[in-house]
Amino acid sequence: MALAWTWAAGRAVGQELPAGVAVGLFLFVWSIYLADRLIDVARCPDWGAVPERLRFGRRYRTWFRGALWMSLAGTAWLAVGLPGEILLRVAITAPGVLIYFALFVQPVFGRKLLGKEFAIGFFCTLPIWVAYGWLREFSVLLPFYAGLISCNCLVIASREQDLDRRVDPGAATAWWPSLDRDVTRLLLVLLALLAAMALARSLPGYDDGTRVFLGAQGISAVALLVLHTRAMQLSAERVRSLADLCLLVPVLLFSQPGQPSTKHLRNHACWFDTGKAEVQPLAAEGEALVVNSE
Repeated sequence: MALAWTWAAGRAVGQELPAGVAVGLFLFVWSIYLADRLIDVARCPDWGAVPERLRFGRRYRTWFRGALWMSLAGTAWLAVGLPGEILLRVAITAPGVLIYFALFVQPVFGRKLLGKEFAIGFFCTLPIWVAYGWLREFSVLLPFYAGLISCNCLVIASREQDLDRRVDPGAATAWWPSLDRDVTRLLLVLLALLAAMALARSLPGYDDGTRVFLGAQGISAVALLVLHTRAMQLSAERVRSLADLCLLVPVLLFSQPGQPSTKHLRNHACWFDTGKAEVQPLAAEGEALVVNSE
């Protein structure tokens, strides 16, 4: 999921995601998932009524540990060949992952800090920054993306509230009694904001990639809203699986032929002046690039 949105964000702003960076991000995010599952298994206080995913983790925790170390080793090996600017962003991000575990997963102060679902939303934006750096479009796209991921976590938490009360006192249901009703409101607010932003960005000056990315978030939010309204008719495991499936919309949209990619960058001309590049639109599509090195 994180890799899908990172790839889609690059397509939206005309950047390609290098294969080495993509594999490295996948292994790193997967190692975080494996570590989180292993800690959940180790800390589970009651095995009487836990979901199958925790039982699966308990049954195959040796394999989970092996996969975790292999993922970390693969990430380190791939990092050697990464460009320096990406390595710098990785070095800045890595301590944040440790802080996340120390506050929300394996607390060092005795109990988990509240608000894990919102922290996950923020941390899911970091792979995009690591892969591409900071671009102007991200100031609009990433806050909505963080909100969408948080809503995904809250939809799952709302359905698993009975389980969380027994095994996860730091979950949203432990401190948010009106969560079920408020998740609906949050998704409606998110959809309204996305619609307003998509309308604003349909004005001249914004490219198709940005609109498609906002549209993907809107479709995912609608899917989560529908799932949340029907959640009690489904098992908690089914809701978790479908909630994550709702976030794979960008793969469908950006994989369609003719969708925005780096080819829209060819519609700009670059002038280099004393080592500084300026990008200006060409008068007509297909016109040759003009390079002035004076």
